[in-house]
Amino acid sequence: MVIPGIAELFEAEDEDVRVVAFETVADIAKIQLAEIAKIQLQVAKDKDLRVATVRTAAETAEIQKHINVLAEQRQLLRKTISNIMAMILRALDCTQETQIAALRTLATFSESDDLCDTLNDNVLNKIISGLSQEEEEEDYVTLQTLDTLAVLASKTQFHNNVKGAIRDTLPLLEHWSWRIKQKALSTFVIFARNGILDLGDEITSRMISMLSAGDSDTSASVLNILYSAAKPGHGDGPVMNPDILVATDSLTNPNWHVRVAAFEVLESLANDPSYKKINFPEYATILNCIADEIVEEVQVAGLRTLFRLVDVEIFRDRVAVPETVLNPLIRSSSEDTRISTIGILSSYSTKAKFFSTIQSVIPTIIERLKDTDEDSTIRVTIVQTLCDMVKRDRFWTGSPVFVKHVGDIITSLLHDKDTAVQMAALQVVPVISQHDAFGTTVENSLEVLLPAAHKKEASGAVDETFRIEMSCPPGLKAMN
Repeated sequence: MVIPGIAELFEAEDEDVRVVAFETVADIAKIQLAEIAKIQLQVAKDKDLRVATVRTAAETAEIQKHINVLAEQRQLLRKTISNIMAMILRALDCTQETQIAALRTLATFSESDDLCDTLNDNVLNKIISGLSQEEEEEDYVTLQTLDTLAVLASKTQFHNNVKGAIRDTLPLLEHWSWRIKQKALSTFVIFARNGILDLGDEITSRMISMLSAGDSDTSASVLNILYSAAKPGHGDGPVMNPDILVATDSLTNPNWHVRVAAFEVLESLANDPSYKKINFPEYATILNCIADEIVEEVQVAGLRTLFRLVDVEIFRDRVAVPETVLNPLIRSSSEDTRISTIGILSSYSTKAKFFSTIQSVIPTIIERLKDTDEDSTIRVTIVQTLCDMVKRDRFWTGSPVFVKHVGDIITSLLHDKDTAVQMAALQVVPVISQHDAFGTTVENSLEVLLPAAHKKEASGAVDETFRIEMSCPPGLKAMN
């Protein structure tokens, strides 16, 4: 392996030579790791084949050879990197360009599970020490240190070390350099998303002050931090109550990304039982923000939040999501918006408290389902949602309109040009056949299915997806 010889150039007198040497070692490590990945894939395939078939002695020996090569390559690369680590650490006390090159190389090593073990506590502490440097000029070493910490944060084995760096990173949020300040903020976002940011009083107060005094990009990042850290399992404690207030204030921020993040914060905080209902904005406030919104991404985020807050009974009075909010989103010209809205409705369709809400938009949902130009995913999701609703007695016993809409549409979908929609409709037929209210629909469906089945049977084209065992209600058994 040529890495040791190149590593000797880490201490060359010429800075350009040192930088290129680090870049070369990093590239070689990437190539070696790619080769190891190939061998690992081959070993996995060999194991699968060994389970599936009887192997000869020669074939078994070949499999073992691959396993041995994999172990040798890993051990050799780890040993090689470990042997040059002392030189890399010395480079972190060298010139700025050399330090940056060394940090990038360490980041490359930390990206691989095979090389994580080569970064011991001494190495990690040395990396973190780069945060405390005071420079009057733009400090590119600090920027690269933050990038390296962001990579380390993605690895569980480094979480404790990275947590120790949070206190050193915090002052960078008020650094004189805008670039370092933004890089520190984005690094905190990564910390929060990886569940290693504990929002204690100091960090929370810092975030809130940045949210109230920062620009739109800063506000969006801060809200992302609060949102990610507030998720269940992230951090060691609940987010402080003032976060609800700043999130509420941010619902009218000029930047729509901030408004989306604000809704997401409120949604995530609704999962925390330590929050009292009085801390959340009023139902009318949320509703008005959605109704007045012109950016559909924000409307969808608001809708998702509103459903969540209603579900966990945040509001003092029983409330419903009005169809005047839902219908425009279901009919949106944006496919993403339609998909998201139908997805939200689908996820809450079986909960009794949303009966009136879902009931009010059934005609609009059916309208989307009848549109053969609509996205297949949306139409299939609608059919599956209708199927889930049929399973709930409240929908078909308390709503003749629902029964009529389902009855009218299911039979026609069995002729649909979209196979995925046809198959989804087929799954509904056995479900509705269990309820007398849908007797006519089942009868009509059988008139479509039986001739098609006989035709396919005669041609030998029947597959398992077309075979339906149907439990028919009284009065229809004679048709079988």
